Amino acid sequence: MSLARVKWREMLARFGLLLALLLMVVVLSLLSDRFFTPSNIVNVLRQISINAIIAFGMTVVIIARGIDLSVGSLLAFVGVFSASLAVAGVSAPLAMLAALVAGLILGALNGAFVAFAGVAPFIVTLAGLTIFRGMALAWTDGRPISGLPSLFASMGYGTFLGLPMPIWIMLAFLLVTYVLLRHTALGRSIYAIGGGLLEVLISPIIEACPTDNKEKAMSLLHSFYGFVQARTNRNLLYHIQTRSFPYLAK
Repeated sequence: MSLARVKWREMLARFGLLLALLLMVVVLSLLSDRFFTPSNIVNVLRQISINAIIAFGMTVVIIARGIDLSVGSLLAFVGVFSASLAVAGVSAPLAMLAALVAGLILGALNGAFVAFAGVAPFIVTLAGLTIFRGMALAWTDGRPISGLPSLFASMGYGTFLGLPMPIWIMLAFLLVTYVLLRHTALGRSIYAIGGGLLEVLISPIIEACPTDNKEKAMSLLHSFYGFVQARTNRNLLYHIQTRSFPYLAK
């Protein structure tokens, strides 16, 4: 596989979804003159805000080579849990905080089964999907919750500077996720874990090398890792082909 072809595949993998989204926007704009209007864009952003917030968290999980199928059911449970507390007389901020704590505890249980019990994330979160959905139904007895405080309504239907509050909340979570992944040590660790054990092990060695020798050290370590991987599993990893061999071919 040539270097140019590898780079093209990397670019397509990185920006393919964005290009598909832009193409869809262009097609829908041509089909309807009302699609690409400010009011409709605000309406679409408001509708996707909840799913987008979930997607930001899921992005972090996927980068770390994980998956979580239970997020929708967990969202439903913590939502009805918070709403029931507010209706029962608990202050709205405290009810929201309780929902965050409940979500943190249940998410940590999922993570504990994956990290300490060695169960595959797909299996754990698939079970969590059913369990959390059942918990939400049992908590509400299958009935809707009404009579929520005004703070709940303002966060769902209120506006700020002409934009609905759900959009502002979505943008805030987007900013937090971006800063976490791009500008913190934790974010770099998440990328390292997702890249595989090799990156985690050799990163300190690469950083300790002089600037002129970093590329050589990286190629040497990747090549050595490829040799060991081939001897043990008889299967070279894809990132060895794309990262080591281009430098050796110079």
